[in-house]
Amino acid sequence: MKAGLGPEAVKVWPNPKTVASGISDAFMADIENAYKAMRDTEGLTETVSDDEIIETQLLLARKEAIFAEPTGAVSLVGAIKLAWDGTIDASYVVVCVITGHGLNDLEQ
Repeated sequence: MKAGLGPEAVKVWPNPKTVASGISDAFMADIENAYKAMRDTEGLTETVSDDEIIETQLLLARKEAIFAEPTGAVSLVGAIKLAWDGTIDASYVVVCVITGHGLNDLEQ
């Protein structure tokens, strides 16, 4: 995360549209706590596209037999992108929490 950016730098999208319905609201009630947790743990963020989310859902299903809903695949998409660009080193241990079964969100 770039120095000097805080919760006030987060852009609220008035009508977000994404296949990841679990994160598609513009409600920012807990952004300060989320930002604090990320800062305190030296975490970072990554943007992901709907195409990347769907591709990762298919990857999880094919390689790990995990049928994740789109929102559940988002953490893995971010981790993959950060590994590809070298932000996450190959020696790091990374845990991606994949919540929500694919049957929870079949509209996508």
